[in-house]
Amino acid sequence: MTQKDLISKQIIKRIFIDVATYLFQLELTEVELIETEQQRIEDRRADLVAKVVDSAGKSLIVHLEIQNQNQPQMPDRMLRYLTDIRLSYPNQTVYQCLLYIGKAPISMANGITTEQLHYRYQLLDMHDIDYRF
Repeated sequence: MTQKDLISKQIIKRIFIDVATYLFQLELTEVELIETEQQRIEDRRADLVAKVVDSAGKSLIVHLEIQNQNQPQMPDRMLRYLTDIRLSYPNQTVYQCLLYIGKAPISMANGITTEQLHYRYQLLDMHDIDYRF
């Protein structure tokens, strides 16, 4: 890995920590970015996934997705990411967060409710965040 790649990874890790801490109020003590590539006919990767330890000493996986457009299929994509992560880390709790940064008012759902499934993830609209915190 080149020096540039190492610096980029460090910057991304710092951004991940800041977003998780300041926007989603997660008290993290350790962060390790993990690879999320899955082999399929298509190539789909979650934006940021990390193995973390919270302030209570609990180990979990945090998935942070950043979205700049309203997409009606986003809950299905998030569920797909969840199943991919759970298959790779079967004994880990997975916490999912979607950060919406688009211009249009948010219109996406934060989960799926059907007869077979009740699925939710945290959805945060950056328009609702007070920049002075």
